[in-house]
Amino acid sequence: MPKNKMKKVFDSYFNEEKMKEKILLNNEKKSISTFMKYSMPICLTMICTIVIIISSNNNIENNLNNTFSKGENEINIVETEVLEVTRLDADIKEISIDTNENSYLKELKEKVIIPDYLNDFNSYSIYTRINSNSNYDILNCYVYNYYNTELESDIRISFSNTNKPIRDYQFEETANLSNINGIDLPIYKYENLYFTEFPYDGYNFDIETTNINLEELLTVLKSII
Repeated sequence: MPKNKMKKVFDSYFNEEKMKEKILLNNEKKSISTFMKYSMPICLTMICTIVIIISSNNNIENNLNNTFSKGENEINIVETEVLEVTRLDADIKEISIDTNENSYLKELKEKVIIPDYLNDFNSYSIYTRINSNSNYDILNCYVYNYYNTELESDIRISFSNTNKPIRDYQFEETANLSNINGIDLPIYKYENLYFTEFPYDGYNFDIETTNINLEELLTVLKSII
């Protein structure tokens, strides 16, 4: 083979610039392969760790929202996704009362601490009767109702020293009780509503709230108990 032709063949296979390009390309492929080999497990580990941390934080937040201590008080919120209650169709009569009617009515009105924005108030007694032919002459309870119509917020405090106050809803009993100032009581929550009932100082109390936060409810309870 002539020398010129051999040189052309040699240059086509062993060109210096082409050889450099091939070497660089091979190195890049190896680097990418090595990177993918070691980085993928690391990325997967990081993703799993982040998921676990988020899940743990959510569990902690849920626990704090349902059971926690506040000073000497133990708070346990019984929260339900579906309101498991029975609506009571009670035959009652409401009669307005004067909070100065007796000493206990006056004392309770003075000591209970209510949010300032609940600037409307009415008080009444609830009477029941034996049958549809009799008079409403059985005193069931007294009711203090604090509310703000515009905000659709209210706190209704029912109490009686002879009966268990009539309420709109009846909950199943729960063993998950809160403790406020030494008194065990259940606190139920459904959406924007809180319910609680407890005996104290010779009276049976029943409290229902709408659009009131937990801190405000606890303030009310601690001012009564």
